[in-house]
Amino acid sequence: GGCVDSTNQSLVLLLMTLGQQDVSKVLLGPLSPYTIEFLRHLRSFFQIMFKIETKPSREEPQGGEKVLMTCVGIGFSNLSKTIK
Repeated sequence: GGCVDSTNQSLVLLLMTLGQQDVSKVLLGPLSPYTIEFLRHLRSFFQIMFKIETKPSREEPQGGEKVLMTCVGIGFSNLSKTIK
């Protein structure tokens, strides 16, 4: 796989979505069916789209196919947090 286990792919994508309004990238292994459905939920709730690029395994002989996920976060912040 990539730098994230397949069971935690959706968590990383959620953190990228809620993160700063800047470009975030992560290299994942093959996307699990749960992650694919989670991407659909992110699109419907946050209107966010990920750029998905496949990285052939010939570039890196270790492991299988890799997927580079890129998005721009929504800049979510906690409004109930007190400002000092």
